[in-house]
Amino acid sequence: MRTEFDAVKGLTEALADPLSSKVASIYSYEACDKAWDLIEGIRSGKAIFTQPFGPVKCAGAPQKMLHMAWDRWQKTGRGDAIKSEFVTGLVSVISHSSRPFFVGLIVPQSPA
Repeated sequence: MRTEFDAVKGLTEALADPLSSKVASIYSYEACDKAWDLIEGIRSGKAIFTQPFGPVKCAGAPQKMLHMAWDRWQKTGRGDAIKSEFVTGLVSVISHSSRPFFVGLIVPQSPA
């Protein structure tokens, strides 16, 4: 399995830009540190986490990053100021060998 960032127009350049681009990937050794830097750097606004369509290395990793980010924002007092979304091109987020299990859009919410 290999990553093909160049299949998405502009993605390779966005991943390589360390300052102005707010795009990162955990599927590249060269770009993964940028993902956590962006999570640490955001103070408010929206953070969008995606999971691509098709087979990927460690399919649960994008969901794990969403939950790690949400936890970090909660612990550092930024949880209410940052809206996070999980977007996937898959029909299900969690699959079972016999049938998919659809949980829809995952958006962690602060406890009421």
